[in-house]
Amino acid sequence: MKKSVLLTLALGVSTLSFAQAHLSGKIDGLTNDKLVVSVINEQNTDYERIDTVAAPGGQFSYTFPGLTGYRTAILFALPKDENDKPARFFTFVCKGQSGVVSGNMADKTVIVKGSSLYEASNKADEIQKPFDEKLAAIADEYDAAEESKKDAIEARYNEAGNEMDKQLLEYIQSHPADEVSFFLATACKDRLKAYGLLSNSLREGEMKGYIAAMEANIKAAAEREAKRNEAMKNLQPGMPAPEITLNDLDGKPLSLSQLQGKYVIIDWWGSWCIWCIRGIPKMKEYYEKYNSKMEILGVDCNDTDAKWRAAVKEYELPWKHVYMPRGSKLTETWAIQGYPTKCIINPDGTINKIIVGEDPKFYDYLDELLKD
Repeated sequence: MKKSVLLTLALGVSTLSFAQAHLSGKIDGLTNDKLVVSVINEQNTDYERIDTVAAPGGQFSYTFPGLTGYRTAILFALPKDENDKPARFFTFVCKGQSGVVSGNMADKTVIVKGSSLYEASNKADEIQKPFDEKLAAIADEYDAAEESKKDAIEARYNEAGNEMDKQLLEYIQSHPADEVSFFLATACKDRLKAYGLLSNSLREGEMKGYIAAMEANIKAAAEREAKRNEAMKNLQPGMPAPEITLNDLDGKPLSLSQLQGKYVIIDWWGSWCIWCIRGIPKMKEYYEKYNSKMEILGVDCNDTDAKWRAAVKEYELPWKHVYMPRGSKLTETWAIQGYPTKCIINPDGTINKIIVGEDPKFYDYLDELLKD
């Protein structure tokens, strides 16, 4: 099975075997003779095991001790330079199965061979391949197209995606006990429906915990999306901005409504967010450029109080800041779905525009809005 380093690999074996899971092989081109092997817990919420494995000349061998059921594992190919990011191989492992991996860092591909689950994964790849190639071609066409043609190309992309989903679901429905169907189900847009079509023999086997966790995650995500959609009804341009009252750097309450009279940029950010940090120089530039017309209110999310304060000091952020403690419902009220999110508030306290991500169009919009 050939895949990008960043794509999922399926490693597993028969549920009749009681041996420990084992993975070995060679990755050509490793610049550091080490791999870090991590295993995600059954709930897919955290690591349950992290080990460093010797990989001289790219050769490695690792047994997953005490593994029960089916798990996601990640192999990190460590670079020599600590400042470089490791390459990541996402993997499925299963109790009782051994897998052989051969890879090449130069072209970022791997080949996995082994048991029935490997073969099932490879067959699933072959079924998906023509659809993936078609979608990739349309995506390339979209990237190269003029703006006026992008809507039509996007419609074709969605149509091709719907056709893929239809074909995959038909296969699963016709082969509910086939291990291939498990892998195809993970590629479906409606994974709840796809998992529901699997036979009891698959659902109650080694994948039981994994499927249950995926279904729970999908349902939870759907609930969050429903809440966001409901919140968005109250976040349309021209509507009053929901109040924000949080403690500032002096430990005193600061409310969004206190800043009326200027445009306010609410910057939902965190010290852990790489795109938030990368955007700081541009934010500083625009704060200096327009601080007579606008104020920035940084709302720190998912940090400790100490990390928030340290980041404000380290990056010398000159605007107003408040800290949102864990458990706050403000991100639900404001339908925050990614970081950074920048909300532009009019001087009268109404919503002007909300932009998700570190997008150059945000600064173009500010120039248009605040120019003399």
